[in-house]
Amino acid sequence: MNIKKMLASMLAVITMASGATALTSHAEDFTEVAEVEEMTLSALVAEQLEEKEIAGEISAEDVATTIRVAKQVEEMRNQDMISDEDVLEWEQALTGNYDMNAIATYASGENCYPSYNYYEPSKLCGTKHYFAILNAYPMTFNSSITVTYCMHNGLSGGSYQYNVLNHSIVSSSISSDSIVAKTEELGTTSTSSVGTFSSLMRYQIPLFTGLTITGLNSEYALHCYTSSDINNPSDRIDWKSKDNENYNPVKCVYALGDVDRSGFVEPKDTLDIMKNIQHVLFEASSNSTTVASSYNEAAFNLAADVNLDKSVDMKDVEEINKFIMGQSSILR
Repeated sequence: MNIKKMLASMLAVITMASGATALTSHAEDFTEVAEVEEMTLSALVAEQLEEKEIAGEISAEDVATTIRVAKQVEEMRNQDMISDEDVLEWEQALTGNYDMNAIATYASGENCYPSYNYYEPSKLCGTKHYFAILNAYPMTFNSSITVTYCMHNGLSGGSYQYNVLNHSIVSSSISSDSIVAKTEELGTTSTSSVGTFSSLMRYQIPLFTGLTITGLNSEYALHCYTSSDINNPSDRIDWKSKDNENYNPVKCVYALGDVDRSGFVEPKDTLDIMKNIQHVLFEASSNSTTVASSYNEAAFNLAADVNLDKSVDMKDVEEINKFIMGQSSILR
C-alpha cells in the first residue's frame, strides 16, 4: 500500500469537505512526498517523529514504541481489521498531527464517553475486570477512613493489585441475598493527600477463573452484583471517618482495555487512548453535548493502564493491539 499517496489523497478530500484550513497544509506536506513509490506507515511515522526526537519533545524509547505500534496498525490493515480511513486517523494519533478544529467537530457529533454509571447491558468483556474505589474530592488526612462496599459472594476471592493508601480488612459479613458486605480500613501512618478521583484501592474480580454466577453475562450485571441491591444497583460507597470528613468515595467497575465500556476491546480503544495521551480526547469532548466528567476520565485511565504500571502510555497501546490480534494474553 502506498501510504503517503493514500493519506495525501484522503487529507485533500477531508479538507475540501470540511473547509478546515489547518488540514490543507498537512495534505500539502504529504503531497510533496507522494512521489515516493512505496512507504510503510511505520516508516512514515519514523520520519514524522524524527524532528520531535531531535527537539527533545519525545524520547528515543517512545519513538521506538510508537514505530512498533505503527507496524501493528499495518498488520491490522492487512487483516482488514481497520480501514484505509482508520489508517489516516491512526497516523494523526501516532505523529500528534491533530487539528483541534477537526477534533472538536468530530467530538461534537457524538456522545464521546458514557457517564460513569453506564455499564454495557448486552456484553461482558473478555478481559480482566477490576473493582476500584475512587474519592470524589481531594482529601488530606492523618487518620484512617473506613469504607464499606458490596459484592456477590461468588466474586470474592480475587486479589488486590495496588492501593494508594494502606488498607486492611477489619470485618465482613454475608447477607441472605448472597451479597458480601466488606468493610475495609484505608489507613496511613503519615499525612496523606489524595487528588480528585484517585484510586484508593483496586481489587481484581476473578471472573474468568472458573467462576459461575447465573445471569452474570454483561457489564451491567456485574454492576448489579457489586451493589448492595442487585435490583437497584448503585455506585455509592459507604464511609466513616474519625474526623467525620466528607470523602464521598464511589465505585468504578471496569475491564482492562475497554476504555469506552462497549464490552469489547477493539482498535478504537487504543486510538482513543492515544488521543487522551495527547490531551485532545477529553479536552475536545467539552464541545460535545455530553461533557466528559473527571470521573469518566479517571475510569478511562484505569481501564487504559493495562500493564498496571500506574501510567497510561504507548506501551499500553502496544499491549492492547497485541491482544486484539491474538498475540498477547496479558489482559486475560
